[in-house]
Amino acid sequence: MAFGSDWPVVSPSALAGVAAAVHRTWPGRGRAGPHAPEEALSLDAALGAATAEGAAVAGLAAELGSLAVRSW
Repeated sequence: MAFGSDWPVVSPSALAGVAAAVHRTWPGRGRAGPHAPEEALSLDAALGAATAEGAAVAGLAAELGSLAVRSW
């Protein structure tokens, strides 16, 4: 599974998309409670869909899609 965005309807921010997938809330719209909470993803699944799995779907897994800790 790979993430997409309905930008400009919603934010193009990848982290906002991950948060929405995990929490299923309405950011900035003043609505209380989660929307379709049964569709929520775990944090690991949401991060995977926004990174490695998205790169794999695009055929770019060798070049893109992984997260790593960098020490400067």
